Amino acid sequence: MSSVPVWAWLGVVVPLVALVVIVGETAAMEQRSLRPPRTSPGSVPEALQELAVQEVSIDAPDGVSLSAWYVPPRNGAAVALFHGYAGDRLQLTFEAVELARRGYGVLLGDARAHGRSGGEVTTHGDRERDDARAVLDFLADAAGSSTRLGVFGFSAGAT
Repeated sequence: MSSVPVWAWLGVVVPLVALVVIVGETAAMEQRSLRPPRTSPGSVPEALQELAVQEVSIDAPDGVSLSAWYVPPRNGAAVALFHGYAGDRLQLTFEAVELARRGYGVLLGDARAHGRSGGEVTTHGDRERDDARAVLDFLADAAGSSTRLGVFGFSAGAT
């Protein structure tokens, strides 16, 4: 019986080690993807303070609490702003200020698992669709049934 040369074992061991490393890194990437780094918007930015901002909470259909700032409309129209992945409502402060100064109502919130909103993981659109509907329902109720509604999203918020 002959012994197996060392280089033959390397042909088996090296691919197995590589597979373990790749699977482990893929799992780590998935975990980072589902749990974005959480930032907190803190207090209302100075640019928004002059605009009668209200802190509001919106219940998503699955019970997750979505945190937002709301500015009532003065021109019969309101816009919901949706930020990108791993961001928070501050990502769209400029747009919110410009819209509000022109009389538009603005709802500027944190997505689930972002900022001050509840939720532990992002679902990359699955539950976020229902969240967007809840945000628009809230905006329609708060602004009044005759108010025209619009949405603006950046990056993942645009999906």
